[in-house]
Amino acid sequence: MKIAIFTDTYFPQINGVTYTLQLWKRELERIGHEVTIYYPKSKEYKPKPGESPLRSVSFPFYEGYRIGFPSAGRIKRDMDVIHVQSPATVGLLGYVTARRLHKPLVMTYHTPPDYYTREILPFGTRVVHEAMRSSYYVYEKKLLQKCDALTTPSREIAEILRSRMGDQLEILVLPNGIDTDFFSETRGNMREELGIPEGRIIGFAGRHTEAKRVEDLIKLADYFDGTVVIAGEGPMTKKYKELARGKANVKFLGFLERGRLPEFYSMLDLLILPSVAETEGLVVIEANACRTPVIGANAMALRSTIVDGKTGYLYEPSNIEDMIEKVKMGYKNIEKLRRGARKHALGRSVKNTARRLSSIYEDIANKHRGRE
Repeated sequence: MKIAIFTDTYFPQINGVTYTLQLWKRELERIGHEVTIYYPKSKEYKPKPGESPLRSVSFPFYEGYRIGFPSAGRIKRDMDVIHVQSPATVGLLGYVTARRLHKPLVMTYHTPPDYYTREILPFGTRVVHEAMRSSYYVYEKKLLQKCDALTTPSREIAEILRSRMGDQLEILVLPNGIDTDFFSETRGNMREELGIPEGRIIGFAGRHTEAKRVEDLIKLADYFDGTVVIAGEGPMTKKYKELARGKANVKFLGFLERGRLPEFYSMLDLLILPSVAETEGLVVIEANACRTPVIGANAMALRSTIVDGKTGYLYEPSNIEDMIEKVKMGYKNIEKLRRGARKHALGRSVKNTARRLSSIYEDIANKHRGRE
């Protein structure tokens, strides 16, 4: 089948969605599908075969994000299924194209955009933000009702959608999936290279934003007999470094190339994820694939991505005492958790996701042909 994927976020922007789409394309093509990805063009990224950039401009309020201009003339007309990843401009082009060409439409709902109105419009008042959310809900509902299939990466996001949509549309929970061949236990010299002393080591990896709550991990460092490493960068990095000033056991590693992530995860005894806004938590599955258990906040998708007592432990968000206790439990049961972590990650491989996507495409294409 010929699959057209429309997304408002893609390389060179680095996030879970961009890597997910790259993996989906690779695995779907291995199955035998032909995949074209439409995305906002950037001078910093050279498109590869099967990637079709659309004219775009930089979005001033969110670093690295671009707004694509719908361009119907760039779109192939012979696709069998259209798969939309977002409700913004390029995603909307996918909706319009599916309707105009009478093609079956799949939507993957990765993240509720209305959760980020403060980041999108930082100078707006509370009244402005609420007005934006209300308007967006109306717009979103109309779009989702036009889908032939709707998927979300976690049970928690599906529940959010059901609270808005009711039972008007079936929602399939489909994990994005990771490359479990790439993410596996890897021993290297990263610890020696970074000058990290022997002993216990825990850490965080991800974009430094307010919702990640990395300040909780920095507080934990005062009670941890070992080294705390923090990888990644973002708008909160400066604040986090100020909070960690004078704490000799806290080290900031900056941005790590993706190729080094398996070594980073494998270096840790435990990954700590204080985030309260994960829509799936791919970093959890990546760490698990490297046999590293995760201690995470009992919030949003981490409730289901972390299997409490089997791949790690959940703690009450911002409760440092509970966090300390769960870290102690993590060390006490670390060998059991390591075995459970890898097994859990293998069940959420991108190969499994691609097979399920292929079945969804075939199913809606057959139903669509039956209505013609």
